[in-house]
Amino acid sequence: GALVTYQDGKFDVAPVYGAGIDLTVVNTAVRTIDATVWPNTATLVKTLNINNTAAANLPGGRQVNTQLTLTAGNLNLAAAAQVLTLANNLTVRVVAGTLTLAGGSVVYGTGMNYIYAVNAAYNTGAELTPAATPINDLTFTRTNNVVNAATTINKSITVNGKLTIRNDVTIPVAPPTIVVTVNGNVEIINEVGTFSNAGIPVTNFNQSMVFGGSNNATITVPASTPPVNIGAITINKSDNTKTVTVVGGNLATGTITFVMGDIVTGNNILFIPAPTTGAVAGGATSQGFTGAGANSMVIGNVGKTLVNTGAIGTSTEARSVFPVGTGVVYRPVAVNFNPAFGVPTTPNMTIIATHKDENPGGVQALPIKDGVAPGIDVSRYPNFYWYIYTTPGSIGPTTQFDLELTAGNFTDYDSPSNVRIIRRHGAVGDINNDWLLQGSNNAYDNEVNSVTGF
Repeated sequence: GALVTYQDGKFDVAPVYGAGIDLTVVNTAVRTIDATVWPNTATLVKTLNINNTAAANLPGGRQVNTQLTLTAGNLNLAAAAQVLTLANNLTVRVVAGTLTLAGGSVVYGTGMNYIYAVNAAYNTGAELTPAATPINDLTFTRTNNVVNAATTINKSITVNGKLTIRNDVTIPVAPPTIVVTVNGNVEIINEVGTFSNAGIPVTNFNQSMVFGGSNNATITVPASTPPVNIGAITINKSDNTKTVTVVGGNLATGTITFVMGDIVTGNNILFIPAPTTGAVAGGATSQGFTGAGANSMVIGNVGKTLVNTGAIGTSTEARSVFPVGTGVVYRPVAVNFNPAFGVPTTPNMTIIATHKDENPGGVQALPIKDGVAPGIDVSRYPNFYWYIYTTPGSIGPTTQFDLELTAGNFTDYDSPSNVRIIRRHGAVGDINNDWLLQGSNNAYDNEVNSVTGF
């Protein structure tokens, strides 16, 4: 096929192209690409590269079959007859050019791939397929060795394949409502190895990115301190057995909406927002997540960083909930630092909590004499446990707090009032450390809930 570059003019007699052509448009004044240069043959143009300094218009309905590249300038569909058809499985590559609609329209193919290789801030436009026509793979990167620049996604989209983030991405604040759904894997990469001026991508997801689809997925992030913050996300897989697994390092988020499916952290930590004063006290929305339960939870480590400014109004809310469980049973943890005489007692530290559906091992210092009540000892524990620790230091012995454990589906007890919490210091494997009673044996407030269990 031929490489055709169009700036202006036309042929007296239209050429007969022997095969598909690669067409580059470089006009410097507003021009309509002449029909003698681009006749209306659907299979003719393999690649179209817009690299002009003034708008170009189509001569009528036309089709691009392999790749549309928006290098610079503008392709403007200025009349109803100007219909651009993007073939199935086509690749769209964007550097700085735009595709606009001023009367014309675009027919989007299925299974298209998008690469936003921008060197400066960019807003998506008519080139990007709407959510009703899912994308295959979507990549955000750069073309030149420049610092990060954000691409703002301005319409709802569905990505069935892989979302690769090598440069900054923004989902703007509503309105309008923008739903970005990813049914495949997500990978966030610092491409400093290729571009020395690159940094860890910033994902400003002001509206929630949805992890959907019927397959298990991964979100891969660079190991960094502080961890990558992906912004607001929603977990809405096809059923409650499907998972999104964090790979590569710790991950921070904005508010998480749990609907269906679980987040699996492995050895990594999922940091979610600490509860904020001004939201409903102790409510799910104020806890950095909403909707967690039997169908959707975290399997692994959840962290919250608490702040004490000395004033209740600007400190972390007293009660922090950690939405952990087994993947089948929801077993959250809540820690409550009650204010003393109007002064917050919340420590300035990070609390990490996880649930393990296995036996912790160890019998050191069991039974605990009179652990339940005088004459009733604590002598055993179930085949599951929670592991809770703080960083950078420990909570001092003078800082009082309430510890709430929801043991969903737990029934191995004679009476709810006789259940107690026992703990031991150190790591999980320190089985020679003493088991200790948590708090005072007469300070428990147990209940059985028909929804969550004990």
